[in-house]
Amino acid sequence: MDLTEHLRLIYQRKWIVLGASLAVALVVFGWRTTQPKTWAATSLIDVLPSRGQQGDTVSEEEALFASKSYAELATTRPVLARAGATMQPPLDLPAVEERATASSERAGYIDVKVTGPTPEAAIRLADGLSQALISTVATRQSQQTTVLLQPVQAQIAELEARLNDLSPSDQRRETLRLQYEALVQNAAETRLRPVDRLSVVAPAHAASVPVSPRPKRDALMALLVALILNSELAVFLLRLGDRFGEADVAGAISTEIGLPVLAEVPQGDDEQMLEAFNSLRTNLMFMQPERLRSVAVVGGESGVGKTFVAVNLAKSIGRLEVPVVLVDGDLRRPAVHERLGTTRSPGLKEMLDGKDVSARLVPDVPSLQVLPAGGPSPDPARLLVSNEFKTFFESLSWAETVVIDTPPSGPFADAVAIGLRCDAVILVVDSRRARRRQLRRVTDNLRQSGVNLLGVVVNRTAPPNLQSYYRSTQEAEVSLVR
Repeated sequence: MDLTEHLRLIYQRKWIVLGASLAVALVVFGWRTTQPKTWAATSLIDVLPSRGQQGDTVSEEEALFASKSYAELATTRPVLARAGATMQPPLDLPAVEERATASSERAGYIDVKVTGPTPEAAIRLADGLSQALISTVATRQSQQTTVLLQPVQAQIAELEARLNDLSPSDQRRETLRLQYEALVQNAAETRLRPVDRLSVVAPAHAASVPVSPRPKRDALMALLVALILNSELAVFLLRLGDRFGEADVAGAISTEIGLPVLAEVPQGDDEQMLEAFNSLRTNLMFMQPERLRSVAVVGGESGVGKTFVAVNLAKSIGRLEVPVVLVDGDLRRPAVHERLGTTRSPGLKEMLDGKDVSARLVPDVPSLQVLPAGGPSPDPARLLVSNEFKTFFESLSWAETVVIDTPPSGPFADAVAIGLRCDAVILVVDSRRARRRQLRRVTDNLRQSGVNLLGVVVNRTAPPNLQSYYRSTQEAEVSLVR
């Protein structure tokens, strides 16, 4: 199904789709208005790496790395638990995890975002999380400094003990004193070593409107989604409803288009298929016994099996030992020559160009001759409405029956041009692919064109549950051509 057909099906149910979508939007709007409101507060934290405090230039990559690292720290369980403890009443950890986030999109800054049932609650939690992060960072840095000082302090204590044990006149005392002063200086420098500094540059503030629920926005989104889903659902239901049911497909097709079913060709069983074509041959003879000399086999679209029907109908008639000619009138995508194992050229196209071309015998059915389509034609429609085609038809007066395969009648007018020259037209329908609207459209077009639409051949039906029946030795040796 192309886009045009898809949109056409949606347009057919536009009011139902729109009404259902509006109903969904109204339900969403009413439901969202009953939800408790949620407010959001944000605060901004500045991150200054230690190198920046020493006067060194800090690259954007370093600043962004530091701010992202601390933003991740802000959402860890210890920091969130410390922030929840600052609330009145205190919040448990799951509640803080649900409401608080921290991110860093700009180098050197952390955005803290918190939600709450009121603007004040959101502001308090945002401030509490900011202070919890700053305190946690300060505590960690203090602990790191303490760890660095521990071995130095131990060495200082050891030197103090050794100095106390030496007499004032001991010559080793001066060396130990110098070592002691160096360690004290090292400890002082460690304590004064710059560390990363975090500070709040924008205290928490809340927006003037709640962030949730947003009934108008949510209803609009629901309307758009519902329009898409309901449109596709409408197309699906239409397409599903457009199919013929598996039970009595032939009867449903006949009722739908008001034409008799001339034959049902089952799928798979050669014996039953051969009998179906014998029935088709018989029905054609009894429906118009006096003037049915030429039959055009038409399909609404490619792939329904019209060439298969044309070839095997011609073979079935030929087995009565009457002169039959099978003509491939599909000058666009001919297939008769492939089914019968002959060459495509010369054929109908060359004959219409004025060349002397004779039909070829089909070996397994001596009374059947085939005229393939011939070489490619730049304008098949012109050839089929020309006087040459009329003259060609008249030249086949020696044959008792002429069966002509045609292009699909849906996209091309060639089938109508051929059908107007023939005594009767039979329509081939694939039971698995048939659609009610498409089938009605094809049959209406054929009727309006003035062709003698005799009936329908339903192809690829389920095999009937019948016992094998008697056939002549000649028929048993004939294989069908798919």
